[in-house]
Amino acid sequence: IYKMIIMSKIRNVVLLLCEIFLFLGCHPNTNKHLKQYSYETLMDSISAVLQSAMQNGSDYNVEQILHYTDVIIANDTVSDRRYKVFCLRSNVYAQQGDSINAMKEYEKAMLQLPSNHIDRLIFYGLKYSSHGQIDSATYYFERASAECDNQLSREFDTNLFVKKLSIWKHTDIIVASHLLDSIREEYPDDTLLQNLNIEDLGL
Repeated sequence: IYKMIIMSKIRNVVLLLCEIFLFLGCHPNTNKHLKQYSYETLMDSISAVLQSAMQNGSDYNVEQILHYTDVIIANDTVSDRRYKVFCLRSNVYAQQGDSINAMKEYEKAMLQLPSNHIDRLIFYGLKYSSHGQIDSATYYFERASAECDNQLSREFDTNLFVKKLSIWKHTDIIVASHLLDSIREEYPDDTLLQNLNIEDLGL
């Protein structure tokens, strides 16, 4: 009981800080740098509330959280922060069991990324695949794979290669297996590649 009371008080303090930084971020006389600091601090505070709630199994005011993020979206034009805000909103809806709105917010997050960003391309590949639009899905998966190749040609990165394998596993597991065998020969000391089970990969 005492722990719940303490957590509730901490959460109230954090939400009060949210109100302060929300005011600073929206006030017309606040300078640009302070606005940026206010939005970033507000996001950190909201994330802290959500993380604390999930760790302790406690409740949080969903409408209040969504309100704060609505204001950030309406006033902040920086894509990186908007991406984080939409991801956070997606997480809030997902925690509430609202998969439809969670997916809508996640798509908004993807739209904040560059059009050739691998995660964005994979997202739309999966979206069209789930709707049975195979041609569109293939188009996005191929673009994602090509972008992986483009980045890997400049510098090999194991995690990026694993992402490429995941794309191919989704479209053609035989090709993915051959790619893995080939790269293992090229990088025999890479522990992750040597121990990788292609059946465990997913997008």
